[in-house]
Amino acid sequence: MPPTIAVVIPNRNDSAYLRKCLDSVLTQDVPPDQIVVVDDQSTDDSLDIIRKKLFNVAGAKIVVNPACLGTMGALNEGLNYVISDYVLFLSSNDYVEQGIFERAKSGITAAGSPGVWSAMVWVVDESGRHLHLYPSPVVALSD
Repeated sequence: MPPTIAVVIPNRNDSAYLRKCLDSVLTQDVPPDQIVVVDDQSTDDSLDIIRKKLFNVAGAKIVVNPACLGTMGALNEGLNYVISDYVLFLSSNDYVEQGIFERAKSGITAAGSPGVWSAMVWVVDESGRHLHLYPSPVVALSD
C-alpha cells in the first residue's frame, strides 16, 4: 500500500500567490491524499480564493482560525485534521513542481517508510526563474 501524503498550507493575506500555490497542488498527476488550508484571519480575498479552488475537491479541508495564531499556530491547527502518513508543509506563497507527490510516494515506498522525507527548495523570482537552490536538510542527491 503506498503511503498517504497530506499538504498543510497556512495562509494569511497571501491572495497574490495563493492561486499559483493551490493550482500547483491541485494539478498534480498524482495528487496528495489530503489538502488542509488554514486561513489565519485574512483580511484580503484569500478565503474566497480558497473556497473556489477547493470546492468539491476530495480530501480537502478549509480551516478558518477564530483568532490569528501566526504561521506555526496555523500549521499546528492544520495538523489536527491530518490523517495521512506524511505531511508536506507548504507556505501559501510557495508552489510545488509537477511530480512531487508521485516521487515522494515512490521514494518513501522504496526506503521502507522512513521517518522523514524532504525535498530541495528553489527560490524563484515572480516570473518563475530559478535564483537559488536550498538543498534538502536530508543528505541525498536522489530518491
